[in-house]
Parts: sequence; C-alpha cells; structure tokens
Amino acid sequence: MTTHPLHTDTVIASRYRIERIIGQGGMGQVYLAWDEQLERRVAIKRLREDGANADHLERLQREAKFLAKLNHPCIVQIYDFIEEPGGCSLVMEYVEGANLAHTLREACPSTSERLQWLHEIAAGLACAHTAGILHRDLKPENIIINRAGHAKLTDFGIARELGKETELTQAVIGSYAFMSPEQITGESLDFRSDLFSFGLVAYYVLFNAHPFGTTNNALKLLQDITHTPLNVINLEENGLPPELVQLLAGLLAKQREQRPQSSQFVCDTLNGIYQYDLTTRESENWTQVPAPVNNDVRATLDLPENYHAQLLPPPASRRRKWPALLGAAAVVIVATVVAVVYFPFTPQAQAVAVLPPTLAADNVPAGELRTISGTVYQAATEGALRVPYLDLIPRFEVEGFSGSPQDLLAAVGARELITSSVYCERAWCDITLNRLAANADGARLTMQASVTYRALTEHYGVLAESVYQHVHQLYDYRDERTIQLPDEQDYKVFVDQYQHYGESGANQNQLAQLESLAGNSQEWSSVQTLYREIALDLYHDTGNSDYLTRLKQFLPSARHAETEGQMLNQFALARAQRDYDAARAFIPEFEALGTSPLKLAETKGLLALTEGEYQAAVDHFDNALKLRPSAQNHFRLSMAHWLTGNVGAAWAHIDKAHSLNPGDHKTTSFRGLIALWEGRLPEARDAFDQVLQSERTAIVLNNLGLVYMLERQYSKAQSLFTESLSRAPGDPQGLLNSADTTLLMKDSSARQQYLQLLEVTEGNTDVMSLRARAQALAQLGHFKAALEAYQQVRELDPNSGDTHYVGALVYSLAGEHISAQLAAQEALSTGMGAVWFSMPWFASLCGQGLFASETGSAATGCPAAQ
Repeated sequence: MTTHPLHTDTVIASRYRIERIIGQGGMGQVYLAWDEQLERRVAIKRLREDGANADHLERLQREAKFLAKLNHPCIVQIYDFIEEPGGCSLVMEYVEGANLAHTLREACPSTSERLQWLHEIAAGLACAHTAGILHRDLKPENIIINRAGHAKLTDFGIARELGKETELTQAVIGSYAFMSPEQITGESLDFRSDLFSFGLVAYYVLFNAHPFGTTNNALKLLQDITHTPLNVINLEENGLPPELVQLLAGLLAKQREQRPQSSQFVCDTLNGIYQYDLTTRESENWTQVPAPVNNDVRATLDLPENYHAQLLPPPASRRRKWPALLGAAAVVIVATVVAVVYFPFTPQAQAVAVLPPTLAADNVPAGELRTISGTVYQAATEGALRVPYLDLIPRFEVEGFSGSPQDLLAAVGARELITSSVYCERAWCDITLNRLAANADGARLTMQASVTYRALTEHYGVLAESVYQHVHQLYDYRDERTIQLPDEQDYKVFVDQYQHYGESGANQNQLAQLESLAGNSQEWSSVQTLYREIALDLYHDTGNSDYLTRLKQFLPSARHAETEGQMLNQFALARAQRDYDAARAFIPEFEALGTSPLKLAETKGLLALTEGEYQAAVDHFDNALKLRPSAQNHFRLSMAHWLTGNVGAAWAHIDKAHSLNPGDHKTTSFRGLIALWEGRLPEARDAFDQVLQSERTAIVLNNLGLVYMLERQYSKAQSLFTESLSRAPGDPQGLLNSADTTLLMKDSSARQQYLQLLEVTEGNTDVMSLRARAQALAQLGHFKAALEAYQQVRELDPNSGDTHYVGALVYSLAGEHISAQLAAQEALSTGMGAVWFSMPWFASLCGQGLFASETGSAATGCPAAQ
C-alpha cells in the first residue's frame, strides 16, 4: 500500500507543520514544512509504505547517517531523523532554488558563475571524501543552486562509506549518464569514481552537453563512457584555458590511477582558476563558443527530471554576476573549518628548491656571519614552505649537490630555484632574493622575480621575518598569518644547530641544545622538525632506540598533531617505531589537509617500504617519479625494486640517480650495495671507500667489511666491523658479521659473540633481527631453534634473496642438503652473486652443480671449497 500525502497543517514529531508537497519520487514524498520550535522552514523527505519499504528505509537511514557526518556550506544539512508509527522522515535544510540542470537551461550563467559552482561542488565533494563517504550519484539534478547563487550537494541516498560493501553496493546503481567506468562495470569504487562523475558534471556545466555523445541509446553511451577517450583537442580548440583542459582530461581519464589523487587538489585547482578569471576576465566569452557537443544533455539523453526535496520553482530573475566568494577569502570545510587565502592561479603544486645563500662581508665576525647565513637560509625555506602551491624540495637533497644550478634543477626535479645573496657590513645586510626557472630548452636559467632590500641584523628574528615576507613577494603571495618565532636567544640557538646539522650531520649535542630551549620555543614547528631529523639520523646510524624515546617526548602528542608538519613528524616517528597502524592512520589525515599528490605518493611509498609491502612501494615511488623525476625518487624506486628482487630495474634507477647527482653519498652507497649483492666486489669496494672518505656511518662500515670478508681479508673486515659496532653497539647485522669473521679466523671467541647476538635479539620480531638470529643459532648448532626463526622470516618476507640465503645457510649447517640446494637456487635467481656461497658453511653444496658458470667474482665449480 502507498501512504497518502500529508495534508496541510499536519504536524510531525510535535514540531514540524506541513505546508505543502514540493516533490514526489520513487521513495516517497517531499514536503515543505515549518519548524515551530526553531521558527524556520525545513524540507521533509517522507518514506512511502509499500513492499519496497525495507530497502528504502535502509537508504533513508544511511542518508541520514552520512549527512550527519558532514558539515559544509556546500552540502545540504540534516536536522532530524524521525521514526513514528505513521512513517519515517528525514528533516533537512530547506534550500530555495533550482537544481543545476534547470539553472543552466534557464539562467544562461556567466563564466565566473560556472567556475564558482564547480569550485563549490568540488569543495562539498572533498568534505564528503574526507569523512570517508562516496556520493556515487553525482549529477546536475543532485546539485542545487540556491537563490544567493551558491551550489549545494544533495541526495546521499545511495552513498556508501569507503571500504564498506553492502547489498546495495553489489548492483550497478546510479544515474547512467554520470557513472564512472568502474561503476558501470561493477568494480569496487573509491573517491576517484566520484571524481570521474564530477568531471562529467564539470563538462556539462561548461558546455551544457555530455562529453561522450548525444545519443538516446543508453548502452552506446555507457560503452563510450567506458572506452571512448575524451577529445582533448576539441577542448583546446574551443578556447578553454589550458589549466582547465588539463584538469578535465585528468578527471575523465578511464583509468582511475591517472585521475587526480586528491579531491581537495581538484577543489584548490578550480578555486585558482575561478580567482584568476575574476582577476583577468580574459576568458569571459569562452563558454559561448560552440561546444564539442551542441545539444542540451537532457534533451539528447532523455534523463529524468528529478527535483530534490528542497526545491521550489526557480526565481523569476537572478543576478548575472556574483561577488567574490564570501569576500576576500572563502571558507572551505574539510574536517574542520579552514580559512583558505586565495592566490594567483597555479594549476598544480610546483616543486621548488631553496639554495643556501652566498655571502660577502666587511667587518663582520665569522661567527655572526655564519648565524646570519643560517637565518637567511632557514627563513627563505620557511617562507617557501608556507606558499600553498609550492612543494618544497627537502634540504638534504639540495645541500648534497655540488653541480651548477641548472644541473641542480634536473637532479632534484624542481621547476624553480630560490637563491639569495647577502652582503653585510656591521649592523646591516643587503639581501637579494631571486626566483629562477629554466628556459624552454633548459640551457640556462631565467629570472622570474627578484627583490633586493636592506635589513638590520641587530635581531635575528626580525631579519628572519623580513626574509620570510620577501620570499612571498617573489610569488605575489600574501599570507595573513604572522610567523611565530622563539625569543632572540632561543632563535639563535636554533639557527646555530640548523647550520651545524646541515654542515656536519647529526650529533647528540644538537639534541641537547634544542632540548635546552624554552617550552614555547620547543613547540615551534621548525624546531620540532629539526629535532626529528637529527634524532632519526642518530637512530638509524646507531640503532639506539633511546633516540626514539627522546623524540617521542620532545614532540607534542599525536592527538594534538594538526598541521602537516606535525603530522609528518609523528608519521616519521611511527615508521621508525614500526607502529604501522599509527603511521597508516595519518594517510587520510594528509589527504584531508590537501597534501599534494607528490607528497602523498612519497609518503605512501615510504610507509610501504617500511612495512615490507615492496611492490606497493614500487607503485607509489613510480607515481612520485612521474610527478618529480629527481635523483631521490630514482633512488627510492631503485631500493623498492631491489627489495622485490628485480635487480635489473634497481640498477637502472640507481644508475640514473647517480648520473643526476654523482656526488650524493647515499646513491653511491646503494650502488655499492647492489654491486656487493651481485658479487662484483671491486666495484662495491670502490663505492664504499668513496663514501667513507666523508661519511663513516655504521651501515657503510658494515658493507665495506662484508666486501673484505668475502675477499678473505679478514683482519681488514674485522677492523671495520669493530668500528661499526662502536657506532651502533646493538646492531644485529654488525654483531653477526663480526662473529662470522671471528669464526673464519678460527678464533674460539666467535661462540661468545653469537651468544651475545642471541641475547641482543631476544624477543625481537623484525625481519633483520630474525635473520641474524637464525644464522647465529645455526652456527651454534641449535638447528631446531634456527629453523623456527627462519620460518618466522619466511612468513614476514618470503620472496627476498636475503631470506633464501638464510635458508640455504641454516639447511646446509643442519645437514638438510636438498633444502639447502633449493634455497640457494632461489637466492641465486634473485641476482645474488655466487661469491656469497664461498664460505665454508656452504660446503654441503659442493657437487650440486649450482656454481658451474662464472656468476660471481669468486665463482668456481664449488665456491665453498676455496
């Protein structure tokens, strides 16, 4: 049976008095009502009662739940959900206006109005995605333009939460003309499906037409949406700005991986286009040119005219021009209300590198000049970091480069450089800041902007603030926020440690100096980031977890991490602590903040690498490399490939990284590691020797020691292992290498060293500790325990060559020859050199035919017999 329409003056829930029916749909009726308690008009969606009521009730309840999570001026708000004997009702904000399709037909809106609507729709969509909600039915009929001229998203009836499937989501549902390819084919959906639908809506808003056809044949249209590429040439010829063409092409990409990776990025990009249009008015007529499809999408596709609950007939006349959105700045709500300062349009985040300043001075003490240099460098970096459309290249990539500025641009994958020159006399400095970019052929740098001014140096904080503001002038950017600096003495301590770290690397005294700062100075984001970089460098070099404890105590609680910088610090700490759940929880937080696709790709790649999800790391770093083709991203991708066992790809990318930045120690060291893995010992030795000339870290000392051990130069190897352990006393790999070398030297103290390793790794569950532990147990003859440890390694990292090598060693010493042979074959198949099997504990492999070819620098018919 069907519920009869409610009569005028009927009261629901003792407060909502029905005025009249304003809509009728498949689920029931929509009424305009008066809220007698709060004295306002509301719209009430009332469920009809029939055989389909159970499904409709579920949809209505879901819509109420989702709308309750969303608080955004571009989304219709929910006020109440009522369950009464007479039926269920959803009480919502009443929006006086017309849907987008009707408005586009009747009002002939201007370019600026169309752009602003797109920006507002994207803002509402970003809010929903931040809350983990997919709309799944985005179309012009589900967008209302109110009488004030603003767009609001509505009808979340078939929305669902990310990662949750219901019976409702198993079927292909939605409005077919605005579905994504994966929605049409019934695949799993994520926020990028909504972005494709938004791309269709955006095209319709700009041209009153559908990008994939004018046919009434639904099957043909669905096939075109799924397979026919967007005609980008038509868009360009029809006068769309190139930035908008680029955005539409990305939104309407068939493969979701090629679409924008953040709905907030789409929102910000459209905001930039809209603001640029308001400023220049150069594109006032481009929506008037013939569109690729000339007819109204409704007339040609026979789409249903579904007015939403809140709609009234459109006003007789409407304003043709809108004021700037909410005055000087718009309010965009993601999870909380965030003020967004508008800036001149830049289509996507651009990578920029800040170079250390060049200095000249008369009558200025060296120590003071050094502090001035650090102040200018740090403030210029901080200033660039605050410009919202810049992706700042990390400092370590810039300072580790020794070539020309043109070569630096290529090495770090930057589009622009910020340079500074400083000339000082006594109490003042003349400072010049330059913004440089490569010309079309990349042969030279061209000046984009420059500013020169004189600053007093009596107070370093004042000097820093002047640099900070002048960097913003280079980009014609105004930041209403003031830079919050520590007091003068604390700021000088910070800058001095900033300089020390950049010049000499990390040491414990730097942490102590930063810990001596006043509490409010320690809370400054730049101090926290510097402390994090130093603490993690020391931890990775020594393996001493005390540095992680100190870092956790120094940083604010993860519960209070609100800015991107604070979250990055907490994310890095969680990764180092191997708290993967905590680290993973920050990914949606970064997305909600609008973190750039580049930073997101790099962050996800680092997390995947730490978790042992090596193929996922390859995918993320490959994406990052496309966005920023830098030596650093080639290096990261090389490491990820190497860990998957793809040594060829690893070498190709590390070779590219090395060609971009030949002086980078990290790149050189990893080239040495790959050469060591493949058994090319002279090449590995040269690489590690080169790095050790300026950087004697425990990792490099260990690796060079392994080269000497495999070359049977045991005394040299032991000396390096001893130095390595002095820097990282509890490092399992260092302890194992030292014990193995002692055993090869036929020294009986090897047993004690293996026992020490077992004591250090007792209770450890990470792969590195378990690998070392399995080998130590096997050398001590505890084969059952060794095999148990090896099985744990296989569960954690089943496919790596390291794991197969440990299996070969354990099985060989345990006398399980066939298993040892199979494990050795697996290790060799990953590219591991035969020289690794030249140790006497692989004697059981002799005669097995594994080493008949020259696959390593020490390979013979039986390496272990040498």
